[in-house]
Amino acid sequence: ALSLHSYLAADAYTLADAAATPYLFRAEILGLDGLWRGRRPRVEAWYARIRERPSFPAAVTDWLSDADRDRFTVPREETWAKACEVLGLG
Repeated sequence: ALSLHSYLAADAYTLADAAATPYLFRAEILGLDGLWRGRRPRVEAWYARIRERPSFPAAVTDWLSDADRDRFTVPREETWAKACEVLGLG
């Protein structure tokens, strides 16, 4: 889809983008952003556009408490290494 448009369903932000955003955010905070960083430039650029939207903090990050942030603090390198092992990524 991102080879055809700037966003998932069109050249404008749509509900498809809003629906996918929390999944990429969760993957990112759990150390799994290596799934697209340096591997999927269109996904990387799309997610950068999403994060730059003024609504992103209000919808995604501003409501996280310190306890929430602590819960998502993971050993990123260890998490990514395990993901690579499970998924057979190099």
